[in-house]
Amino acid sequence: MVQKQFRRISTWEEWKELWEENDSVEVAIGLLYASPAVVLKNLPKGLGICDEPGHKAVRFYLQTARLIDSDIPERRDVGEKAYQVLVGLLEKHWDHLLPNDNLVGDIVDFFAENHRFFHEQPYREKAEVVIKNIWRLVKIFRSNWIESPPSGKRVVVSRPQIVTALANAGLFNFILEEEFIEAIPILQKRLSPIIKWKMEVMNLRLHQEFSFPSLDEAKITEMLNNPQSWVMKFALRDDQTREETRTLMELMFKRDIKVPYGAVR
Repeated sequence: MVQKQFRRISTWEEWKELWEENDSVEVAIGLLYASPAVVLKNLPKGLGICDEPGHKAVRFYLQTARLIDSDIPERRDVGEKAYQVLVGLLEKHWDHLLPNDNLVGDIVDFFAENHRFFHEQPYREKAEVVIKNIWRLVKIFRSNWIESPPSGKRVVVSRPQIVTALANAGLFNFILEEEFIEAIPILQKRLSPIIKWKMEVMNLRLHQEFSFPSLDEAKITEMLNNPQSWVMKFALRDDQTREETRTLMELMFKRDIKVPYGAVR
């Protein structure tokens, strides 16, 4: 019923005014359901990016979607709906993003944060599409200006941040396809606390004479740099860590074994 009250909202400015006047969670979610269509447009020469309503909308949804990590259920509900709107928008209009705009970096940073929504379907799948496409956009530095941009300055999106976002979305095959060597320390850092916790849990189940040695996360990270270590073998046998560990091993192989251009892999 709440959504129906806002069915006549047609512009972003009108919608944003209602949002700022509201103090109800129910109305906030209703407004998000009824948010007007947003299109990321090509920008003519002379029009600043901050003046484009679509970019303002994306920044708003990025900020609001972070509520999904709140400890307050009502705020999480608002954040979840904002996230749904965000990924739906970016999935449709990612190719109108400008690789020399700070907004692209902000989007990558958002997905590099370890949000709860990466465990939720189907919005995790939408995030996968968005992240891969944004990387392709950055990789080829695609220009979507109608005329020449006012500045030739290029915003460099952090490759480690891209890798972290891809890992959050579970896109390990894509990390291998793109040969992100930067993923090696990132995957080690991600895996070490998980492996430490799993070792502690297994120690509780085993007799003392068969227990694993007590290792801190730094030591586990160090051992993950050696494909022959028992920590690596342990991680490869675990359902939760297998794919990340496999990716880590293959990247270490690619780093140390340089394949000549044109050679058969």
